[in-house]
Amino acid sequence: MTQSNFNTRRHYHQLTSEQRGQIEALHDLGLTNTAIARKLHCHRSTIGRELKRGSVLQRNSDYFLYHHYFGETAQIKHDQCRLRCHRCHELIERLKLAYQENRLEPMLKNYLRYKLLIIDEIGYLPIDDLGSNLFFQLISRRYEKKSIIVTTNIPLSKWGQTFSNPTIANAILDRLVHHSEIFKISGKSYRMKDYTEQHTKQNLNR
Repeated sequence: MTQSNFNTRRHYHQLTSEQRGQIEALHDLGLTNTAIARKLHCHRSTIGRELKRGSVLQRNSDYFLYHHYFGETAQIKHDQCRLRCHRCHELIERLKLAYQENRLEPMLKNYLRYKLLIIDEIGYLPIDDLGSNLFFQLISRRYEKKSIIVTTNIPLSKWGQTFSNPTIANAILDRLVHHSEIFKISGKSYRMKDYTEQHTKQNLNR
């Protein structure tokens, strides 16, 4: 056994789910393994090993998403399909936080690592000037390099009303629609469908 292997084994310890979530968040902000280790008061080899393990996105009984670590299985999944999924508003808040902490560049580079970025619910909440600018930078970095999937209930012609700056909205759309396929999904909301069916069953059982 080499000295380096001995040190890694000696310093490594099992992390809690909360610590693993903190590692994920700090890594997204662009912190190095050493910086993350200082913040969590553990050895950098522990951070490195946990990041290599990978994670799988799960839903709990309340349908909240969380990252669950599976060691070897997660690493296989991680290697096969590296993707990231965010609600638009949550993604922009992450970008704003990184901007305020002078870590925007590392975060943008980090998001460029993912083969697929999924951005959900664009247009449900208005996006201010700073958010629009940061969102444009993210889309621009990935343009013609990595894949993006977006979902929205707002017609593309009205994106200028969602983003505070119509010029930036047009620039974002220009990059998103180029080389893209657009799928229009019509019909009733599945949430309303489930509610109606459940409500109907309740009335029949009375």
